[in-house]
Amino acid sequence: MKVKEILQESMLIVGCVVGVSFVTGKEAQAFVGNAKNILLFAVIFGVGVLILRSFCNKFCLQNTLEFAQFTFKKRGHVVYFLLLGCYFVCLVTTLATVQNCFDELLCKTPFSLWSLAVVLVAIFLLKWGAK
Repeated sequence: MKVKEILQESMLIVGCVVGVSFVTGKEAQAFVGNAKNILLFAVIFGVGVLILRSFCNKFCLQNTLEFAQFTFKKRGHVVYFLLLGCYFVCLVTTLATVQNCFDELLCKTPFSLWSLAVVLVAIFLLKWGAK
């Protein structure tokens, strides 16, 4: 995988953990209940991602663009463009949620240490764990 593809898929996984657009961490916790429920959702979402990756491997789909074109045929480029926009929006909001969850569960940090750690783990797992 290329670095660009690794970053895109890492941002997708990190960005879609909550699945709620335009909310901060505290709003997501109020919606879902508490940090433990958000982390449970993250695990369920991770399993969904593994199933999606199995689908992509079965049909030899190498990246998000190929997946969009295979699934949506002629509208694949439009879907891919929309997914790229979602990557950015979801990434920003979810990193705020991750930071608030770990601040509540572990300890507060003066900067977004937990969010950075999650991004690095996601990149590591996609780069070296997907082989």
